[in-house]
Amino acid sequence: MRRPCAGCGSETTNEAGWCEACTDAGLAPALGAAGDPGLAPTLAAPWRLPAGDDLAAAIAAAPPGAELALGPGDHSLDAPLHLTGSLRLTGAGRGRTRVLGALAAHLPAGATLGLADLTLLTPAGLDGLVVTAGRVVLRDCALRGSAGGRDGLRLAGEARAAAEGLEVIGFHGCGVRVEARAEVRLERCELADNGGFGLLTLGLTEAEGLAARRNGRGGIAAAPGGRLRLAGGTVEANGRRGVTLRSASGCELRGVAIMSNTGPGIEALGPGRVLLEGNRCHGNRGGGILLGEASRAEVRANTCEENGADGIGVLRGATARLTANTLRRNRRYGLWIGAGAEALLAENVAEANREGEVMASWRAVVAHVEQGGAAHDGAGQGGAALPRRGEPAGPPVRFAPVDRRAKIASMRDREPTPRPWPPSAP
Repeated sequence: MRRPCAGCGSETTNEAGWCEACTDAGLAPALGAAGDPGLAPTLAAPWRLPAGDDLAAAIAAAPPGAELALGPGDHSLDAPLHLTGSLRLTGAGRGRTRVLGALAAHLPAGATLGLADLTLLTPAGLDGLVVTAGRVVLRDCALRGSAGGRDGLRLAGEARAAAEGLEVIGFHGCGVRVEARAEVRLERCELADNGGFGLLTLGLTEAEGLAARRNGRGGIAAAPGGRLRLAGGTVEANGRRGVTLRSASGCELRGVAIMSNTGPGIEALGPGRVLLEGNRCHGNRGGGILLGEASRAEVRANTCEENGADGIGVLRGATARLTANTLRRNRRYGLWIGAGAEALLAENVAEANREGEVMASWRAVVAHVEQGGAAHDGAGQGGAALPRRGEPAGPPVRFAPVDRRAKIASMRDREPTPRPWPPSAP
């Protein structure tokens, strides 16, 4: 009796439901314990593909929703492979199964591409994995690029992605690029040694326990329109900046260790509201936290220590509420408030900073709230409102330093030439 092949759909007389071509390609599932060839194949049983077999042919022959179990060793793709249906590729381990090539997925609504326990090695001139529609799920995978490779993982269009235990290393471009309208969630991922940013988002990115290290242009960046929510993790030893928020609204950084970056640890520029809470900025050459150019920031319970410029810099056009931050042993001031900036201060501590604890421009609008006082933005909630530019300034800047001998300098009393924040490359 003729029946459709479970692999490619062509007619076959094989009682197991597999044509000769699919059987020769190793796509047919293994026989049951009793060796019964009549066992009905199911998608729950993975199709096993040993190293050296034709991976592209196997994927082309697999029905939607199939799982290919790739054996240890190298599996080569002669050209970038374009996927248009649900598929799951599982390896024998991130260090044991390697796919040599590039993948691109444009999936219909409801379709999912799953990758687990394997490494994708991408040749020069190509993105590692590109998803322009549909959903991709990655677990314990590695994307590794060459010197001329582009981005490791690129999400465009309406793509959605979730990754756990993902490593993206060695691409010439960004480790992960999230275009507008795309969304990704990252858990315990590492983005390292990429030429661009470790992570660049113009869409929505949520990450927990993310590590971004030694990336050329910076660790993490949210471009205009991007939304970034980070919880925990490390941003370390990146070129230029640790975390850049440029005209990105609704960004939140909580409990992130940001250390030893070439520029500022955190830089928020352009219109947009940001929340920085419980972060540690340590040893960054360009300062701990830099706020400027119309940014509106809530900055609380952060520690900025031993940075190469100011612990926190609030520059022209920025509006900030600074609460319970600790600023110690920074090369310049603990807190710098520039001309045209607005700052509301409460319960901050500054001590042992090289040039002084606080420097406030006489053209800055600064208000201080006593310890235990409530501070609001003046939207009818009561408490102390943040003065607007042109209004009389509040009481003098007063910290509660641990060291009672700490000096508080104010440009109201003297007019030194202010030193600009160390310039950052665009």
